[in-house]
Amino acid sequence: AGVTGLTTDGISAADARNGNPERDGYDNVTVSLAGEKVLDQNLTAFGSLLLINSHTEFDDGFSNPPTDEANIGDRRQFAGRGGVTHQTNDGRTRNTVSVQINDIDRTLLFASSFGDYVADYTSNRMRMDWLGEHDLTDQLTIQAGADYERTQFTFSDNFGGAESGGPWIAGGWVQAIWSPVDGLTLTGAARRDEHSNFGGFTTWRTTAAYLFAESGTKLRGSVATGFRAPSPYELFADPDGIFGTAVANPNLRPEESFSWDVGVDQTLLDGALTVSATYFELDTDNLIDYVNDVGYVQAPGTAERNGVEASLRWAVTDWADVTAAYTYTRSIEADGDRRARVPAHDLVVGLFTRPAERWNTATTVRFVSDTVDIDSDTRALLPLDDYVLVNAKVGYEPIDGLEIYVRGENLLDEKYQVVRGYGTPGASVYGGFTMQW
Repeated sequence: AGVTGLTTDGISAADARNGNPERDGYDNVTVSLAGEKVLDQNLTAFGSLLLINSHTEFDDGFSNPPTDEANIGDRRQFAGRGGVTHQTNDGRTRNTVSVQINDIDRTLLFASSFGDYVADYTSNRMRMDWLGEHDLTDQLTIQAGADYERTQFTFSDNFGGAESGGPWIAGGWVQAIWSPVDGLTLTGAARRDEHSNFGGFTTWRTTAAYLFAESGTKLRGSVATGFRAPSPYELFADPDGIFGTAVANPNLRPEESFSWDVGVDQTLLDGALTVSATYFELDTDNLIDYVNDVGYVQAPGTAERNGVEASLRWAVTDWADVTAAYTYTRSIEADGDRRARVPAHDLVVGLFTRPAERWNTATTVRFVSDTVDIDSDTRALLPLDDYVLVNAKVGYEPIDGLEIYVRGENLLDEKYQVVRGYGTPGASVYGGFTMQW
């Protein structure tokens, strides 16, 4: 069980460097509960609940600078899941069935120069699923599953706009996990989905990994296809274009993708050092994107993303670990332009220490460079500034189960943007404690 509360005066959603000093606050209360009950040696029941109530202030962009204190958003969410897991054949056959619900109610108030605008969004998502597993042998496991999900939504505003409806999607899948020899693991999976609006789609995925035990080298790779149907919001939000253009696009089609990757993991120094490297590619057809002052659009052709990920973790001593992770991403739209908001270079270096009994520290430095975004006026791609973020934490455990900590974020007070025109927090310091019993 957990209860979380957060309240903050916030920062300006519109970057304060553009002459907007007004802060946009945020409040949130979240309650969660999860548990399971062993009914007998073969049957277990489980369940979970989630309640979220939040209040957001935001800038609408209709004034210059956008400093409307009356723009607010209220969001209430209730979600729950329950089911049972049953096993037979001495645990070699396992079946899980569950039912999920998720209700969301959002209200947005814009107090802008054209008058107050109030919009209400409600949605209810219900999902049922089944997962089955059977160990045919010690080397071969067969998995299968089926699921059905239905979404109901309503939209209304005080200008007479209204929309309601809801799609459903049903699917089934099967996967085999095979280890024919020591060190080798192969998987193959296929899935078929039927969507109420867009018909049927078949996707598949296969992976392979081989571990050379003597050298500590693992080679791995995967190939997969995928699809994503447009969400109800992308299809139907603000159908009357009250903000000058309709946000939604009812003509959107599902995205379809093809991806593959190959990689290697290597352990060294008797397991104290682990290094990994991966090359990946992802091609997406009918990519759905959002463009300011236009709404949701569908890019014709194929958008390409490829790159390299590399990481290491080194236990330098019994009290200090060093980590590093680097990603290079080349992301290109179908027309040859770079994809907005995807940094070419992203590097994170960390140092984690235990300098004395009951003390621990964590320091990370993140460097992000070569990012572009779309100028909302000219539609041109413009560079965003590179930035460095330094975060650190010091923790102390006076007794078992209790940690008192101080944490700092963006300690260099870096002024940066990840979305053009939107502000980000400056230097921040937090203090608190966690207790387990």
